[in-house]
Amino acid sequence: MFFHRIGWAFILFLLAVDISTAQAPQVLKDINPYLTLSSQTTAGYNYKGYNGFVYYSADDGTNGFELWRTDGTEVNTELVKDIVTGAGSSSPQAFFEMGGILYFSAISSGIGRELWKTDGTAAGTVLVKDINTGSASSSPSSFTEVNGVLYFTAVTSANGLELWKSDGSEAGTVLIKDILSGSTSSFR
Repeated sequence: MFFHRIGWAFILFLLAVDISTAQAPQVLKDINPYLTLSSQTTAGYNYKGYNGFVYYSADDGTNGFELWRTDGTEVNTELVKDIVTGAGSSSPQAFFEMGGILYFSAISSGIGRELWKTDGTAAGTVLVKDINTGSASSSPSSFTEVNGVLYFTAVTSANGLELWKSDGSEAGTVLIKDILSGSTSSFR
């Protein structure tokens, strides 16, 4: 599956091509027919398959770039949660599935880009932890899983860019070690 923008519209395509019949790709749902070429970003190209759906970031013209999902049908192509309510954007990205939960980074009002998770429902889409407390972002990325633990890099003003781990809870999301002591980053 992939997402493609043509001209003045943001159009979601499903590549459900049956090689034996050479069926052409089909439009599932035009999420935002009013999106202008000048307002397009690459946010819609970030997606991940999870639990029978593809999760991605899209702008419907009302809610900004938010968390969406599709199972390949128009009726089940839907907004999961408007994290930054209204026209603002949370711009979900860096999707990673572990233990039946989808983790990602998103921007939320007053706390910047931080670690989030979803079970596929609005109620189950929650902030894991405000790692770089306050309005500054920790920008979690480079997710990987080892023995049921999520490892990733994140930045704080006190420690710089360092290695973190999470079990999916706020208390279980911790800095592993400040390798290069102080605010200087250990990673480049």
